[in-house]
Amino acid sequence: MLSAHLNSGNLSHAYLFLGQEGTGKEYLAKEFARYILCDKNSNDDCESCRKLKNDAHPDFIYVNGREGIKIEQIREVIERIGLSPVMSEKKVCLISKAENMGIEAANALLKTLEEPPSDSIIILTSNSEKRLPQTVISRSQIIKLNPVEEKEIFRILEQEFSREEIEGVLSLAEGSVGEAKKMLKSDDALKNKQKAISDIETMLGSASLIDRFKIIESYDNKKNLKYFFEILSRSIFGSIIASNNEEKAGLSRAVPTEMSINRKVEMAKKILKIYRNLDYNVSLRIALEEIMIKDVISD
Repeated sequence: MLSAHLNSGNLSHAYLFLGQEGTGKEYLAKEFARYILCDKNSNDDCESCRKLKNDAHPDFIYVNGREGIKIEQIREVIERIGLSPVMSEKKVCLISKAENMGIEAANALLKTLEEPPSDSIIILTSNSEKRLPQTVISRSQIIKLNPVEEKEIFRILEQEFSREEIEGVLSLAEGSVGEAKKMLKSDDALKNKQKAISDIETMLGSASLIDRFKIIESYDNKKNLKYFFEILSRSIFGSIIASNNEEKAGLSRAVPTEMSINRKVEMAKKILKIYRNLDYNVSLRIALEEIMIKDVISD
């Protein structure tokens, strides 16, 4: 579809690349941006491509949302989008990890998505459709990247790693070649994911409220706690999707079999509420503790 849009010149004003971490959406989005900006039929040796590669292209705007996206960043995007292109025929804005936009930032971007300049393309990438406002999704052309099958991940990695090594991470890779490779290359990455999954199994099992609080406290900085929250979120959502399957897969294995679908759905709603309302003045630790309190009371 992307090649058809490029060949016809009939580009949408906004694209949303959706897919789990490590499915290649960031690479594909950047390549798509390069093709749009390129001045020599996508020859990667042209001046436009060289400047883009060196992070010096005047018509390329990049927002890295890994640590969150503030409204000030979106305001800067809107201001730059309003300027005329300098080198290429169009300007391209790539907002990575758009699910980390706060409500104010998303609302500020929405007006530009509704009435975009004719010479600008906005590209968003996101790990989760559920964490984006429906108004943003509905105004974007959706490009979904599906999880990679385990046998395909194995085929890709078997030239670099042993069968035993690959089999040790496949069930934790979530259909992501990038995630599998990260765990194969880093013992810390593998141990961190194993710990998070073990903690989720304990937390959602028979653990007391005090023990649940202790697990949350064991994640002693914002980065580690956010990682745990991400794994908890994917485990709950994956378990809901897998509820009708006889065999659990991926992170859904961390969710106890006896956990009812109603309890999972209620927790999912609370998780989504945190994502939508979380900003830099709200404590993720307190929000998680509140989820656990309500879960214990309702269980």
